[in-house]
Amino acid sequence: MVMRIAEQRKAAGLSQQQLADSMGVAQSNVVGWEKELYLPRSYQLPLLRDVLGLRCIDELYAPEDEDPSMDQYTA
Repeated sequence: MVMRIAEQRKAAGLSQQQLADSMGVAQSNVVGWEKELYLPRSYQLPLLRDVLGLRCIDELYAPEDEDPSMDQYTA
């Protein structure tokens, strides 16, 4: 599943540092989330949703048809 954190952060007009400060994490955490090296913890998702101004957590995820990791299942 692909997260759209960078896309949503940019749409909200936030820098990585601003998002990190709002989330109470280091900027390196935001970089890791955006590069999908690791994911935000489940307890961080509601705050991430609020900081990015989203209506629901699902908006953080790309639809399955945009998820390249799903290609292996469509062959």
